[in-house]
Amino acid sequence: MNLHETEAGLAWVNLFKVQDRPAALQLLQAVRWISAAELTDALTKSIVREAEKIPGPIALFVEQDLKEHRGKVERFYKQTQKPKRAHGVALPPVRSKQLFNHEVGSEGVIGNIATALKRRSPKKYLLHPTAEKIRKSKVRGFFILADTIGSGKQVSDMLQSLWSVASVKSWVSAGLLTNRVIAFASTESGQKLLEKHPMRPGVVYDIPCPTIASVFEPIDAEHLTDLCKRYNPNKSKSEGLGFGGEGVLMAYAHGMPNNAPDVFFKAKGKWKPLFKSRVTNGIAIEVETGLHQVDARQQLEKMKANKLAASKWLRRTSEDSLMMLLVMASLSRPPRTESAISARTELTIPQVRRWLQSGKHYGWICSANRLTDAGMQQLRHFGASRPKKPALQLPWPEDIVYYPTSLR
Repeated sequence: MNLHETEAGLAWVNLFKVQDRPAALQLLQAVRWISAAELTDALTKSIVREAEKIPGPIALFVEQDLKEHRGKVERFYKQTQKPKRAHGVALPPVRSKQLFNHEVGSEGVIGNIATALKRRSPKKYLLHPTAEKIRKSKVRGFFILADTIGSGKQVSDMLQSLWSVASVKSWVSAGLLTNRVIAFASTESGQKLLEKHPMRPGVVYDIPCPTIASVFEPIDAEHLTDLCKRYNPNKSKSEGLGFGGEGVLMAYAHGMPNNAPDVFFKAKGKWKPLFKSRVTNGIAIEVETGLHQVDARQQLEKMKANKLAASKWLRRTSEDSLMMLLVMASLSRPPRTESAISARTELTIPQVRRWLQSGKHYGWICSANRLTDAGMQQLRHFGASRPKKPALQLPWPEDIVYYPTSLR
């Protein structure tokens, strides 16, 4: 069951005036639900994939809200003054910012994923290790883990907290550390902010973070932004699009990000939000709990590839061929980056990368991520009203090794 089909979802839509309910329903339908299984599977695979590229142990750090004093974020490690050298324990993975108000957010879920990796491979992964352990084990990678990168401020504070430690700065400057920020989803602006940091982290994520601006056409996005502002429960305190004005359209099984529209989680007066205080577990049992399934026909219709969506061969085509078809159909217009293709198809970036590689191997996609003549012929053949045989029915090897078709 989808969010807009649940009893709570329908009740939320009915809070709007009659003339605004179609737009409210449209907004709710665009919210991407991420189950606990999907988050765990995606984040674990991303960590392992990146760790395999680094010959040496990896230190895992869980993103958290750090304390600030006089405009400076707290250091992740204590350090001696002469010489300046890190020592002792790191900040704990899970910690309440206020001692009198104990709450655990997404850091608890991310911490469990990191703990599982540490227990499975204790020599490869260290969780918030001491400064002495980093030196003794010769750690060669710092991975900061998060669920969502919105504005990028919280992860940027984590990077700055590490960078302010003289020993960490020395290790990075000497080229001893490879730094990564690994998340399930990220906005483009958040990614750019983090990549500018002196620690030079590579930002790795599975899907581009869906926002009102990225999911909808400009006219619809403007209309829905206005809807969020008009129904904003706290008009005096915010513009209604959440922290940083991002307007993120995501909901995890463990909670909704604070950069989602306020109408989803803030309560005031008679307004009863769908996810009060960003808590989602009340509705989690009614929606999908497994891995995300992409509806090829629905995605083709969204891309206005109506002939392909209406093809009689769609139901008789293998799952791999459908994914290849989606990626090829998404290349009909720019931008043709991996993130843009992922946003159009709802495939993850690793999946998009795999099918782009496959398309290039078979000569359907060129190096600039454009369809070749052969690729366009495949799409025309598949969209024909009475094709003689289904297209794209080719073997799909797990690991494709590129080889040239001609030598000069």
